[in-house]
Amino acid sequence: MWCCADASGTVAEEVQAVTALPEATPVVQPEALKPAVKAEVSVKEAKVKEEPAPEFGPFSVQIPMKGFSSLGLLLDFTSDVRPMVKTVEVGAVEKFNELNPSRSIQPYDVIVALDEAANSSEIFQKMEGTLSHTVNLKLVRPKKQQVPISKTEGLGLKLEYKSTSLGAVINVVSSSGPAAKWNSEHPNEALCAGDRILAVNGREMVGPEMLEQIKATNELMLTVLKY
Repeated sequence: MWCCADASGTVAEEVQAVTALPEATPVVQPEALKPAVKAEVSVKEAKVKEEPAPEFGPFSVQIPMKGFSSLGLLLDFTSDVRPMVKTVEVGAVEKFNELNPSRSIQPYDVIVALDEAANSSEIFQKMEGTLSHTVNLKLVRPKKQQVPISKTEGLGLKLEYKSTSLGAVINVVSSSGPAAKWNSEHPNEALCAGDRILAVNGREMVGPEMLEQIKATNELMLTVLKY
């Protein structure tokens, strides 16, 4: 089962300073060929009706599990609300992506719901158990943006991270500080709770390393995944 949860727990730290076809006239043909023709038409019709996943925003997919024991997703459970896809490994999702490239699940997508499971703890437990024949996933694809920050002290952000987390998740945005200043000047690109800082000055890193980099650097270019 591919999932990831860090035993050391989440750290929250104050940083200071995703029509039926008309029946054809019967013709003489081997009976064995008829099901194959109907199946081919059915697949084509299904593909026509499918909409591609958005560039960013919410979408849903149904993952057939036949022939697979796991989804094959390596997840980051830093957020208590929704896990994020780290990588797609061998499993049902990899096969789904191969057959449905326009609706493929990608790294940085977050899972909002897996069948009836609707938070990180429930999703983790669901993935540890036996999955249904078809898994219904609700996801959100993030919008990636660059946020330049100049600071002399803290960012004015409270961040959550783990020792193996990809970057850090914004937990609280203070009412004052560089982050609050950015938000007031860029309301359409405001930093919000649940957004994830993925990289600092072009470099992706795990949570603890990112915190040290933020503390040690005054001129920052934050790569943020906005959900």
